[in-house]
Amino acid sequence: EVHLNQNHLTSSGAITIADALYDNTTLEMLFLCLNAIGDAGAQAFATALSNGNSNLQYLFLSSIGLTDLGVKHLSNMLRTNTGLQHLA
Repeated sequence: EVHLNQNHLTSSGAITIADALYDNTTLEMLFLCLNAIGDAGAQAFATALSNGNSNLQYLFLSSIGLTDLGVKHLSNMLRTNTGLQHLA
C-alpha cells in the first residue's frame, strides 16, 4: 500500500510510478489523489495496467486534473485489466 496523495506529483512523476507497475507483483493499493497528474499520467497508468502483469487492485486517482481524454485512456484499460477491483 502506497499513499502519495497531495504530494505535488506531476505527470512526469506519475509516468515514473506507472513504469514501475509493469511487472508489479506486490503492490495492491496506490493512492495518488490531489496531484497534478493529468491526462498524460492517466495514460501512463492505463498503459501499464493493460499488460496484465500488475497485481494492483485499488487505484485512487480523484482530483488529478483529468479531462475526457484521460477518462478514455482509463476506460480502455478496464476492458483488458481483470485484476483492478476499485478505481476512484
